[in-house]
Amino acid sequence: MRTILFPTDFSDNSKNAFVFALHLAEKLEAEILLFHTYQHAIVDEAFVPVELIEALLHQKQSEAMKHFEAYEQQVQKELGKQVPVKHQLMEAAAAPGILEIAENVQPDMIVMGTLGAKTLAEKIMGSVTSEIISQASCPVLAVPEHATYHDFHRIAYVIDFQKEEFSAVQRLFNFAAMFRAAIDCIHLETEENHWEKLNSEFYRKMLEMEASHAHIQLFTLRGKEVINCLNDFVQAHQNDLICLHTQRQEPFSSLYGSGLTRVMSIFSHIPLLAFK
Repeated sequence: MRTILFPTDFSDNSKNAFVFALHLAEKLEAEILLFHTYQHAIVDEAFVPVELIEALLHQKQSEAMKHFEAYEQQVQKELGKQVPVKHQLMEAAAAPGILEIAENVQPDMIVMGTLGAKTLAEKIMGSVTSEIISQASCPVLAVPEHATYHDFHRIAYVIDFQKEEFSAVQRLFNFAAMFRAAIDCIHLETEENHWEKLNSEFYRKMLEMEASHAHIQLFTLRGKEVINCLNDFVQAHQNDLICLHTQRQEPFSSLYGSGLTRVMSIFSHIPLLAFK
């Protein structure tokens, strides 16, 4: 059975992202693995009794189990039928813990919530999501706090027309087919480059042949601020999902690392699907 890994901090934002995980699990016929990391306060055991430390850890574990039970009840409420749900706790920092469980379980997808980077806590959460997107080997769906679930209708895919992207493109076609969604393939350029243009045209033709069965359109956007260009495009075309391939290099590196947190902040109502 397929598996969707759902890391959660039990916040309202995570609860919203869980709705996306539920509906994707239904479409993929997958089980959901709820996952939560926790850490105890760093204290000097010479001054704090070991029994108190253990009691605090037990309290955190008990609270997590109550949240897990609430998630499982939401399955029945949201879908009216059962989706297999498991849960796991780990004492670890968030990003390392998520990457470790993903390495062990090898999920088909990770679904997690993210926030616009307005406060320090939101910046930290955004950086965790960015780290998971950058390092996880499976696709990651980052769901903004204000996103509302509906089947995806028009997907914006940022593509570099490079050979290594074509296996990822096929996975995107399969994903889009579940929703009968249209795909806008967007090639971003910071400046006109004739060699890049020839290279892009070659792989563009390959893509057109590969996608002859799909509802797909190809666009080229040029500008120094590629994220702003993408933002304008998404607003004009009413895309409801943005897809990125996370192994590209310049001129698209500004979309990743710290720039990825900026992307998630700008597209505060649109989920982001990243894959390798």
